[in-house]
Amino acid sequence: MYPTDYVYPALVYSDSDGISIDFPDLPGCCPCAHNIKAALENAREALAVHLIGMENDGDYIPAPSVPESICIPDGAALVMVDVYMPPIRSAASLQLAV
Repeated sequence: MYPTDYVYPALVYSDSDGISIDFPDLPGCCPCAHNIKAALENAREALAVHLIGMENDGDYIPAPSVPESICIPDGAALVMVDVYMPPIRSAASLQLAV
């Protein structure tokens, strides 16, 4: 049984062409946007999609790193991104049924 919600640390990078986000514990989950508000919304959506894919595939889902253990590169900021999974799972199961 998977948890109801997840909270993962993410590194936020700002550059002249926008904002990018990297989840150190989830390689390949790298949303971006043109402003911080959209980037954080995209981060939550990307986290949900990434995790539901892992759940559906039966993949191992790593525990989130403790924020204090993450090396924050120059120019990056650490944020915590949370996602509530029940509506994501419901939507995914409806899509699989079609």
